[in-house]
Amino acid sequence: ACLQLKEWRSRGFSPFRVSVNVSARLFRRYDLAGILLNILEETGVGPESLELEITESAAMQTLEESLNALWKLSGLSIRIAMDDFGTGYSSLASLRKFPIHLLKIDRAFIRDLERSLEDQTIVRAILAMAGALNIDVLAEGVEREEQAELLKGFGCRLAQGYHYSRPVPAGEFTVLLEGERTGIR
Repeated sequence: ACLQLKEWRSRGFSPFRVSVNVSARLFRRYDLAGILLNILEETGVGPESLELEITESAAMQTLEESLNALWKLSGLSIRIAMDDFGTGYSSLASLRKFPIHLLKIDRAFIRDLERSLEDQTIVRAILAMAGALNIDVLAEGVEREEQAELLKGFGCRLAQGYHYSRPVPAGEFTVLLEGERTGIR
């Protein structure tokens, strides 16, 4: 991911952050902060360009180890996102100890958002809680305009899903970046 980001920067694209999923196994077994520090130094990519996504369940399995690892990463100025939020078993007491910059609301709460008052209530509660803790929120799995409009109305500024784009390989993403730069979409 850092090598790809370095290539995009060398091609003159405006700086942006790349988000990388980190497996629970990688997160628990290795000194991720040390590995990433070496990768960032080798590639010349700044830590502010990287965001790591850790699932809520992975972070909660070994709480003390997770806290130590995440604080090391945050100390390197790497952003931390908690993925699949709302599906694990995190307590609010634990959540406030983590150096989380972004909560990604799990798609399970977005799937039936237009029809489910319970899902709407949960999404609003997550947005309110995250806002009070100064944590950004991103809704995952947005597939329809109606979902996007509801989320905007709730104050959710960030979203991802098929409504915006299907996942694309780096080469296709480069074409999209070129289109943005030239105004051709």
